[in-house]
Amino acid sequence: MSYILDISSKVPQHRFSQDEFGYFYKNLTKDPVIQRQAQFIGKRSKINTRYSVLDNLEDLVSADTESRLQLYKENAPKLALDCISELSLWSEYRNKITDIITVSCTGMYAPGLEFDLINALELPIDIKRSNIHFMGCYAGITALRLASDICKSPNRNVLIISVELCTLHFQKSFIPDYLYSNYLFADGAAAVLMSSEKKNAKLKVADSVSRYAKGTEDQMSWNISNEGFLMGLSQDIPKHIKSILSTKLYPNEQNGNISWAVHPGGVQIVKAAAEVLELSYQDLKHSYEVLREYGNMSSPTILFILERFLKEEDHQDKISACAFGPGLTLESVLLEYV
Repeated sequence: MSYILDISSKVPQHRFSQDEFGYFYKNLTKDPVIQRQAQFIGKRSKINTRYSVLDNLEDLVSADTESRLQLYKENAPKLALDCISELSLWSEYRNKITDIITVSCTGMYAPGLEFDLINALELPIDIKRSNIHFMGCYAGITALRLASDICKSPNRNVLIISVELCTLHFQKSFIPDYLYSNYLFADGAAAVLMSSEKKNAKLKVADSVSRYAKGTEDQMSWNISNEGFLMGLSQDIPKHIKSILSTKLYPNEQNGNISWAVHPGGVQIVKAAAEVLELSYQDLKHSYEVLREYGNMSSPTILFILERFLKEEDHQDKISACAFGPGLTLESVLLEYV
């Protein structure tokens, strides 16, 4: 059996309101029609605030990919270390970590983030390392599934650290894909401690599901260009999310005793999930609140939501956490309170 012991989350120090970001973004063009369109999308996003490792986004307007990835290399380890230090059980488990999993789709280098963390935290040189790259918003759950498989062996303690610096890939263009992605994505990190031992456990992994919607490859993309990583987003994504969720995730489970942690890829995605799963705003309040307070931080976002569930005193017996990404792909994990 595999157990979640602790979850922590962290955002960078630089905070922008959505209005502040929108003012900066729309003034990159003099076209009044595009300015109004940008303002409309910003208001419709239902995001109030977001965070970045940079205090001046103007530095990204003409930055090339090499410059952006250098910023990632400089900033990702710092945010990851700050996040790990927030784990309440870190001092107890620091010398017991057997495996480390790093997750990111917004930057990479080699030797990578895991080596920076191993050296900074003085983890064992024989620690087992796994990296999950370029899988997008669902990768936080992929990491939980991988850690769960690892913890089926005895005496394993896994540190997961998901770090995404999405704002580094800001695009100055005003085509629809960038209008949506620029207003949606932000920076953040989350850490998880998982173990094969039940001591200190808060949740146990009961089941997991991976589901790929064939024929939807063009609906969401994440490609490398000379000007950074380019996000492609179709307005039909909520429709496909409904289709993916229309078949029950856990056939042997009754929805009545399950809480839902839905990745807020955007407010329309949460609403689509709510409709097909017959959930209320209150049922998905953590998803809406994380989106409103932080934006979509890609892979750590679902872990921000699970952290909020762990702080609740009154709860259901189980949590179904699900996220969506390129493919279109659904990754879901069923967690039971211990």
